[in-house]
Amino acid sequence: MRGIRGLLGRDIADAAAVPGQAAVEGAGNSTLPILWIVLSAIALIASIMVGTAFMAGDFRERALSSGKRELENTVLLLTRHFDQKFEDISQSQARLGVKLWIDSIVSPAEFRQQLSGPKVHALLEREVRNSFDMGEIFLFDVDGKLVNTSQPGAMPYFDVSEHAYFQAFKANTATTFVEPLVSRVLKQWTTVFASRLATADGVFLGAMVQRMPPQRFEAFFESVSLGKGASITLAYRNGEVLARFPHVDEMMGKNIANGDLFKLAVGQPGTSSARVISPVDGEDRLGASRQMRD
Repeated sequence: MRGIRGLLGRDIADAAAVPGQAAVEGAGNSTLPILWIVLSAIALIASIMVGTAFMAGDFRERALSSGKRELENTVLLLTRHFDQKFEDISQSQARLGVKLWIDSIVSPAEFRQQLSGPKVHALLEREVRNSFDMGEIFLFDVDGKLVNTSQPGAMPYFDVSEHAYFQAFKANTATTFVEPLVSRVLKQWTTVFASRLATADGVFLGAMVQRMPPQRFEAFFESVSLGKGASITLAYRNGEVLARFPHVDEMMGKNIANGDLFKLAVGQPGTSSARVISPVDGEDRLGASRQMRD
């Protein structure tokens, strides 16, 4: 899937505890561990960033070395879990496509006719109701016009033909796509998960779309205990921030692509770590990154 991926294992909080942290805090309360997550088509950044200004000599080096090991273990757990989570989303959309008999449809006109009725609406409603963490489902035709939705009430008017995911599907350069955009309904940044719908011969019919507002990510992030001063940030591959805990309105949609930590994540495969300057507070931090599956 082109995009982002999501949920953490139960040992993440323990892995995030940097040895020597209590001693550093006692030396001036300068340690602010921060967990950054940058999820994208190519990268996830997860860094427990530890302030180093009040560390000295061998103690600092030992603390940094230990923190580096813990950090790299944490980022490995994060990438594996988010990879699996978003793979599950992609597979659930594929299963829904089977329930809708998409591959038996032979033309865009038949697509609109078969999928616009109340039975399909009821099916979409059940899928959302039975899903643990996904949002409303939208079906768009070959022109990007809304055909059906799981939402209750009158059918809203949507045209998504100009969105990047729809253009990719139309050009047949992707079958799944994740894109950040400002929702016209929610009036905020949201993450869109989309799947290409096509005939058995590959002829483009439309798109299946689900959206996840930042609150869905942030509610989970809040459950991850990382200590005083910690934060978790989710960003797209172009650097746009999608979610952050603690939530900061001004950070939504902000581009952090020029930050050292983001560059570290997208610049090389595998797990890596480095001292970086935080793009949020300008402090010297220890960070690590590992690319996700595309």
